[in-house]
Amino acid sequence: MRRIGIFNRRLYEAHALIAGEGIELIDRLVQQLDLREFHDYQERLWTMLAEVEYRLQQLKDRNGVRARRWRQWRVRSREAAENRAMHVLAIEQQVDLYLELRSILRQLGDALAWAVLRADPRYVAPLFDGGKTHHLPTGQGVIGPLSVLRKAAEGSAFLVIDADLTRCIGIGDLVVVRANGDWAWPMIFEVKTRKIPGDADNVAVWLIRGKALFPRDTEMLEQFASEFGFSFEPEQPLDDRARRQMDEVKVATKNAAQLVIDSANMLPVPVVRHWDTLLRITERARANGFAYDIAEPGLVYAAARNVDGDIGLYERLREQLAASGLVASEWRETSTMAYQGIDELSAYGLPIALWKLPLWQRRDIICANVIIFCFSDPWLWSRSFAKHGILLEEGSDGAWILRRDSKRIQIDPTEVKRMKVGPAFSAFSPGNFAQRTALVWDTLEMMKEIEECC
Repeated sequence: MRRIGIFNRRLYEAHALIAGEGIELIDRLVQQLDLREFHDYQERLWTMLAEVEYRLQQLKDRNGVRARRWRQWRVRSREAAENRAMHVLAIEQQVDLYLELRSILRQLGDALAWAVLRADPRYVAPLFDGGKTHHLPTGQGVIGPLSVLRKAAEGSAFLVIDADLTRCIGIGDLVVVRANGDWAWPMIFEVKTRKIPGDADNVAVWLIRGKALFPRDTEMLEQFASEFGFSFEPEQPLDDRARRQMDEVKVATKNAAQLVIDSANMLPVPVVRHWDTLLRITERARANGFAYDIAEPGLVYAAARNVDGDIGLYERLREQLAASGLVASEWRETSTMAYQGIDELSAYGLPIALWKLPLWQRRDIICANVIIFCFSDPWLWSRSFAKHGILLEEGSDGAWILRRDSKRIQIDPTEVKRMKVGPAFSAFSPGNFAQRTALVWDTLEMMKEIEECC
């Protein structure tokens, strides 16, 4: 029992070490890309995830054995019964710690993918596929993805993302882009491995690819094929699963290409974020237990420390917010804990590892040692636009239509989802976005009038 407790404590402490190391490496890669370090870290993530999955399965398998043994034991004293209950509690805590570590590793994998895909949900969201669950491959299935990663690490013109390390990518096994940033849309591949008849030591690796829709993508595909030497056509006929995966890759590529084309019609509005507010309340929460601040009308951020059972401080925080009248009963409430349970956030909300906060704050938030809460008016976006004479209407397909006088512009559903989760999970400022939208609109109208006059 004591040994399990010591192990659990060390496992808990390892969360912060693993998260801090990962965030520090991602920061370095964002500032100056190192191809070997990028691909080596993905392989390390893969190794750690595989270990976590193995430990969780081991604990699950032992539950039945443990239950049978306890049914055979006679509980001779009250002390023995209490010890057994404490043992069960310690095992449950260990399972929770492994689940939390798996979430941390997946979030780091998401951050790597977002960094490579220009931190733009227009490239990430089409690959999400509605929360398709990822499982690390086993047996000979491991060989294909890892062989590509290792070859890329040796020196390549390409960045290769292993989708199995993420939650934000549900389509394909590998996502590939040029390391120099010269790409219109990433290449998506399903990796297949099969035994070679008569050769017990080797396997055949081939890739299922999507259709290249832009000229640069065709060139990139040819260069990738030449450099890596993989076959894109199997020697044997495709089975039903492989055909379905090929169709998924093609549909995702087509949808993503349309998003890239539609983005040309968007107003060029820069996004302003409330990073300063989050920085202040996180510092105060770590020192005092909890803190809150009004970011703008209709939007309140709060932070609560969650170390050694201090989550109870959140209850007092909620009482203070309600008593002060800052948060109405109909307001929406969410927190960074949602990153652990809602996979869709990985496709639309900026990963915590990429937030513009000090490393130690991002580490504490991703490890849930500090929890960030967002309280928002359900009509926040509508009221923000209305202050600048813009009417917001929501279409049946999830798109937003902005109207002012006789003019209108449509915001596609992908951008709408990003904007809806933006205040809570990307520190968006709806008020500033609405103000800048009106300003850009006025500037474009002024330029049009000048052109007509001239």
